[in-house]
Amino acid sequence: MESIYLDEIIQATGGKYAGTTKNILIHDVSTDSRKVKPGDLFIALEGEFFDGHDFIKDAVHKGAQAVLASKPVTVKQVPVILVADTSKALLDLAAFYRQKFPIPVIAVTGSVGKTSTKDMIASILSAKLNVHKSKGNYNNNIGLPLTIFQLEAKHDAMVVEMGMRGLGEISELTRIAKPSLAVITNIGVSHLERLGTQENILKAKLEILAGLEDNGVLILNANDPLLCKVDPNVAKNIVYVGVNTPAHYTAYDVRNRGEEGISFKLNLGGQEYDIQIPAVGEHNVSNALFGIACARRLGLSPEQIISGIKNYTPEKMRCTLIEKNGITFLNDCYNASPDSFKAALEILHHLASGKRALAIIGNIFELGEIASAAHFEVGRLCSKFQVAFTAIIGANAPDVARGIGDPSKYKIFDSHEEVVRYMKEFAKEGDVVLIKGSRGMKLEKILDLWEA
Repeated sequence: MESIYLDEIIQATGGKYAGTTKNILIHDVSTDSRKVKPGDLFIALEGEFFDGHDFIKDAVHKGAQAVLASKPVTVKQVPVILVADTSKALLDLAAFYRQKFPIPVIAVTGSVGKTSTKDMIASILSAKLNVHKSKGNYNNNIGLPLTIFQLEAKHDAMVVEMGMRGLGEISELTRIAKPSLAVITNIGVSHLERLGTQENILKAKLEILAGLEDNGVLILNANDPLLCKVDPNVAKNIVYVGVNTPAHYTAYDVRNRGEEGISFKLNLGGQEYDIQIPAVGEHNVSNALFGIACARRLGLSPEQIISGIKNYTPEKMRCTLIEKNGITFLNDCYNASPDSFKAALEILHHLASGKRALAIIGNIFELGEIASAAHFEVGRLCSKFQVAFTAIIGANAPDVARGIGDPSKYKIFDSHEEVVRYMKEFAKEGDVVLIKGSRGMKLEKILDLWEA
């Protein structure tokens, strides 16, 4: 973060000094007292199960140079700024800080693939630019501001992710980030429990336009049945990307190269290029196309784009390959949706060509009324993609089992420990094992227990 004065923070948040008035420099912003560093501003957020005001003394003890609060504070060692709502103040301060940097900002949203697309875009742009990107899935009303606060004068561009659980949330985030380029990856069924229909999910994702710069560009997936029909008047500039379908950037001749990744061909400026992606999964082709569209808009050459793609590395627990005692694990347990399950099972099928494919599967959350049918479909896909055996855990395990059908090809477990005990005996050298489920299933524990 570039240092800012307390008076600027008061200007941005509409706050007032409570007691000591001292226009000191702040070197960073923290909302977690455990992570406070000397020179930080500590913002005391309030949530359903916590109140940051309870940790103000701890934050000051660790070196917080000032505090922003919405309740009277007894601390007298440092300046205190009082506001009506600390959550709103965090957003307002982030919006203020963002405006200090006249650089392009790329915002990514969608039902599936936000993080991997964000990472791909950042990797490509990094071939020419100094890129700042959000860590992991810092994509909500706390994570996005904290990402913005890490912008520095050395950065040429920023790539951020925007998530949501309901209407009105992305419009709040885009107001802060003010993107130059807005990417919507797809419209799936994640959050259907809250939003009711895919049309409402589309409406929520299109809120990203609320903060788009006047001459900004909306980049959409031509393969998505809802996005390909978006009203062309929703934005001044719309660019489509697609695989084997008419678009501004179209990938064709896609080839799966197993553990070596994916390749495809693309025409740029009248010349055909062979693109190699060093990551498994055909979904990465769309991710690369989004990155290519952004890169061309920001002036990167085809050669720089190809270099950036070659340097792409997926984040942990997102289709990463891990080998243990001759067994290959496809670790895709960060999160799950029906669409991402299908993609992961397709990857497993390709990776296990000539080998035995196994799966450890957990629940998909927030599916509402379609939960039973969606989990049945996961089981059906396990059978379609010739998964030899599936270990199932979670409330909808019986639905997955029904989809698989053959009782010899699945077993339902009550705990991670039971899964590991059984699978360590069942899995053999040469097997390929998919691990996948929603974040709340915490299936990363499977690999931790495997090593124990």
